Amino acid sequence: IADGAAIVSDLDHYLRRFAVLTPEQSCILATYILHTHVIGTGRFTPYIQIWSAVLRSGKTRVLELLQLFVCNPWKTERTSAAALIRKIAKARPTLLLDESDTAFSGDKEYSEALRGMLNAGFQKGGAATLCVKANGDWVAQDFPVFSAKVIAGIGMDKLPSTVRDRSIPIEMRRRAASEH
Repeated sequence: IADGAAIVSDLDHYLRRFAVLTPEQSCILATYILHTHVIGTGRFTPYIQIWSAVLRSGKTRVLELLQLFVCNPWKTERTSAAALIRKIAKARPTLLLDESDTAFSGDKEYSEALRGMLNAGFQKGGAATLCVKANGDWVAQDFPVFSAKVIAGIGMDKLPSTVRDRSIPIEMRRRAASEH
């Protein structure tokens, strides 16, 4: 049996080797990685919100690092609302959503579908409803959307308040010249 503390410590050091993170931030992310592997044992999951005020602060890099270790990673910047909901329902991935600021400030229908899925998906049993064709007619069908999710984007305020309330914020900053 692996020692959880040792795994968190190893992950913590690895993350800080490749991204500018405080010890607290890397510890949160390392612990969240383990959480993605046991999410089915709980009733709720927090989200991780990786954000910065400016471009080139390492948000995507952190998602790339998480992609190496989280359970069943799915990194995407943009997909249709229907594909997003169906993939989460079928594959139960750890969603690594990049460019959330664009997703929430663009197409209103997409941003509302995304917000609804995120609002429902933090709790076991949460579902998003889509119309599907059945026997030549369209019917409403619920799709389970409970899964671990990491959401990255510029600006903390772009994420809807209900989603921010379910999220652990990780504020990124650019690497200083002395840190190269």
